[in-house]
Amino acid sequence: MAMQVKDLTIDQLKTIIRETVQDSLAALVKELNNSSSPGRMSAEARAIDRLSDIDNSSRWITTIEEGEEIDETALNDWLTTRGYSIQNSD
Repeated sequence: MAMQVKDLTIDQLKTIIRETVQDSLAALVKELNNSSSPGRMSAEARAIDRLSDIDNSSRWITTIEEGEEIDETALNDWLTTRGYSIQNSD
C-alpha cells in the first residue's frame, strides 16, 4: 500500500523535497554542462551545482552572519586586486 503525504512526518517531507530538488539540480547541471564547452562548467552550472550543498558554507564565496560588520577596506582591496575599479560614495 502506497504511503500518502498526510501520513508523512515533517522531517520525511523535508527529506523527500531536498532529494527531489537535488535530483532536479543534478539533471540541470548535467544539461548545462553538456551544452557548454567540453571540460568547462558555466557559471550558472557551478552555481546550480552548489545549491545541493546549500548548508555547506565552504562551497560559497560569501558567508556573513546577520549583524556582522563588513571590512570595506579589505573588500575594496580584494576587488581592486581582481581588476575592479572602486567608486567611493563619499
